Amino acid sequence: EMHEAHLQEPLPRSLVAYKNHPAYCIEKHLGKYECIYPRKPVVGLVQGHAVYRRDCIQKLMRKENWFRSIPPRVVRAMEMDFPA
Repeated sequence: EMHEAHLQEPLPRSLVAYKNHPAYCIEKHLGKYECIYPRKPVVGLVQGHAVYRRDCIQKLMRKENWFRSIPPRVVRAMEMDFPA
């Protein structure tokens, strides 16, 4: 309900407003182990920066942590030649 209310508001006009915005983000403010995927639904532009919805943020892991996760992960043979 609150999330839907944030999506109905107009986009903020300053870059600082996107730092902890609950619905929108800018790649500039992402953490070290975060990325935006997929990049296609650009919501708008603010001062030359693309604005994305916050649900497009994906958490990343170092290779060692990815293999250690539970359940243990393995790379499929068909994915070796085509990394994401």
